[in-house]
Amino acid sequence: MIARSESARAYTEGELLAWEEAGIESKEWLLSPDPCPICQTMADEFEGKQVPLRQPFKKIGDVVGGMEIDYADVDGPPIHPNCHCNMTAGVVL
Repeated sequence: MIARSESARAYTEGELLAWEEAGIESKEWLLSPDPCPICQTMADEFEGKQVPLRQPFKKIGDVVGGMEIDYADVDGPPIHPNCHCNMTAGVVL
């Protein structure tokens, strides 16, 4: 579970770096099928909305779906272990 979550975090950071180099300005949260309450809360707030590329979706100390973000800012999925959400690139410069 830890390996999958950390691999997903590394993948997200790689996406952000590639999008930044490509001139992408924003990102959007994509809800996974059969979401948990935490993921549903994130989608309710962010799905369909563009967030600046290097702005976190949530900051350390924020509470999402009853869970406190206590490990790092959330730049993209996963927001919790075994999260299956994704994100998509937004606007190009």
